[in-house]
Amino acid sequence: MTDAELECLECGDFFKHLGSHVAQKHKMTARQYKIDHGLDVKKGLVTESVRAKQRRHVMTNGTLRNLELGAIYRFKPGDHTIGRYQRSEQTLDRLSHKPPTSIETRKKQSEIRKRWWENRRKRLQTVQSMIRSKHNH
Repeated sequence: MTDAELECLECGDFFKHLGSHVAQKHKMTARQYKIDHGLDVKKGLVTESVRAKQRRHVMTNGTLRNLELGAIYRFKPGDHTIGRYQRSEQTLDRLSHKPPTSIETRKKQSEIRKRWWENRRKRLQTVQSMIRSKHNH
């Protein structure tokens, strides 16, 4: 993976703003994509160059001021009544201040690798099938 583009773990294509691609092509939220692939739900799905552009934009368009004004409405640690969606295991671990055990971490990483290789195998089969169909016609 380079700063130029991020690989989509669903289809194998590369993008600078992976979250937009996932929403448009795979009809899933960026959050669901991160959960499905074992990615940190707090990290963005954009390249560093896009992130830098967004940082510069925040300073000039009033977003920073709005964030400061909205601080009183944000989630407070220990308040489990706020939120529109089920919190991820990673967020619950952060809130409870308990890091995952090494066995849990290894199991999650193993599942992520299995899913990645399965997706890769499916993509290769699709490409091979397309090549075979071109040769047969």
